[in-house]
Amino acid sequence: VFWTQYKEHQKRKLRKQLQQRQADPEYKVIIVGAGISGLCTAIKLQEKGIPFEIHEKKGGVGGTWVDNVYPGSGCDVPSFLYSFSFEPNLSWSRKWASQKEILEYIEAVTKKYNLYQHIRFYSEICSASFDEEESLWNLSTTSGVQISSRWVVCSTGQLNLPNIPAIPGRDSFQGESFHSARWNYDIDLKGKKVAVIGTGASAIQFVPCISEEVDELFVFQRSPSHIDRKNDYEYSKLTHFLFKHVPGVAKLYRWTIYWVFESLWPVFQQGRLNKAVGNFICGGMKKVIDDSEASRSLIPSYAIGCKRILISNNYFPTLAKDHVHLIDTPVTEITERGVVSAEVERDVDVIIFATGFQSYRFLFPIDIKGLDSKSLSDVWQDHPFAFWGLTVPEFPNMFITYGPTTNLVHNSIIFMIECQVAYIVQAIEKCQRNNVLSISLQQEQMDRYSEMCGRSLQSTVFATDCGGWYKTPSGVLVNNSAFSTLTYWWNTCVKGFRWNHYRITKAES
Repeated sequence: VFWTQYKEHQKRKLRKQLQQRQADPEYKVIIVGAGISGLCTAIKLQEKGIPFEIHEKKGGVGGTWVDNVYPGSGCDVPSFLYSFSFEPNLSWSRKWASQKEILEYIEAVTKKYNLYQHIRFYSEICSASFDEEESLWNLSTTSGVQISSRWVVCSTGQLNLPNIPAIPGRDSFQGESFHSARWNYDIDLKGKKVAVIGTGASAIQFVPCISEEVDELFVFQRSPSHIDRKNDYEYSKLTHFLFKHVPGVAKLYRWTIYWVFESLWPVFQQGRLNKAVGNFICGGMKKVIDDSEASRSLIPSYAIGCKRILISNNYFPTLAKDHVHLIDTPVTEITERGVVSAEVERDVDVIIFATGFQSYRFLFPIDIKGLDSKSLSDVWQDHPFAFWGLTVPEFPNMFITYGPTTNLVHNSIIFMIECQVAYIVQAIEKCQRNNVLSISLQQEQMDRYSEMCGRSLQSTVFATDCGGWYKTPSGVLVNNSAFSTLTYWWNTCVKGFRWNHYRITKAES
């Protein structure tokens, strides 16, 4: 009883502290984006009594799960691991959750932690500049609203800017076209001739779905992907009972998934193990395809892991249908009537671009200016960098979640996000407790990290050549983490925020 009363007292104390500080820019944290990382940041700030405000350009929470609503949309990380460790969902319907179920989970978490009252929807931050005299960030929205805050956390993610390639004649097409991340449900595909350009993670999910309603489907492939079987299944009533009523079962299950995935990290290092796993996966693909001519088009020749490894049970059977055609020659032109590849024009009614995202354009199109009015886009140019993906020299009091060199290919990004948020909240709390106005990462710390990160990345298969999205157009690796999640956790959570990594400005009083 005493412990319960104590916790309630602490909650009341935190609420009162939040109310007192909410209007004071000296204490408030501005979070840009209401996706998973933005919401996680808000929850952890709230636990520490640090006021915050979330600015979200769309009309709902969820980030990428608001955008990617195409047929068959889902996650390629098991549901139990694609959720917050502090807010497990014991009611996932199946091993691999759909977009709808994931979004419902995110909305439920937002409601449970009373975050909606802190979110400004349809509020798109377009610029942010640091005032050195006041040690405050001055931000502007596209609607002209001005905001001042001591701290800014940019949680805009890596996969939010659709990439539509500049194919000659693209604008001349007389039919309908759209990107898979901007799916247009107003267009009825039933009985239509449809072209899908791209065969990545999104395409292998929606191609089987739309193949059931279109008249003819042309799938244009630039390069094949390694595709493993998807061991998916619904959780039984007994399983749900065990998760909810037997202590430790759900946690053990989650940690088992984590450790199995984490053990795959060595596979992504160049060497014999990578080749052996690649041969095993390709062998499994050949058994499913069962067509020597199709195998030549669908079996990759590059190292496994250079591009994202995909999972699907129904993609290859879909390609075997009579009205579905795989074209493995480059698209050279789009005409008024269709798509040209290898000098053959195929007339279509609809073109769907499954061509991924401009993942290397971090924080675009926000105009960010730090010390001496330095522009972040000028500093980065085509090589975005950040210390453990979190902060950049000369840009004080600004943090990034899911920033450069933090993307994962073998485990759950939510694990990384929780590590990042732990570091950020620790930094802000320490600064407020010690009357620190601003912190700016020392350049030597950034240089040391960049050298270590670059050296580590060169030993991975990400550095090999396969035309994947992990590199900038100039060939620089900027997306993927160079380290295992254990190494990342050790440096961001165990070692954590360190004063000697930063230049510090303290208040006079």
